[in-house]
Amino acid sequence: MDKNIARHVAKVALRCCDELTTLASFVERHSDKAESEEFAKGVASAIEAIHNEVIRRMYAKYPELEQEIDESIKKYGIVLY
Repeated sequence: MDKNIARHVAKVALRCCDELTTLASFVERHSDKAESEEFAKGVASAIEAIHNEVIRRMYAKYPELEQEIDESIKKYGIVLY
């Protein structure tokens, strides 16, 4: 896979993590404590899997992508997609 595809994959995976985090917050506001805690554990597991199986693989193949994406977050507060 070339670098542009890897960049796209990493950014889409990060966007998925952002969406899951937003979803967990939504569930927390609209569910009882036990349900939201259970849901949050599932979301945490999903985010961990995305980081380990997708994002880290892209960064391993193209280490400069991590710095590029981190700089975007530092400068703008978000990943620019």
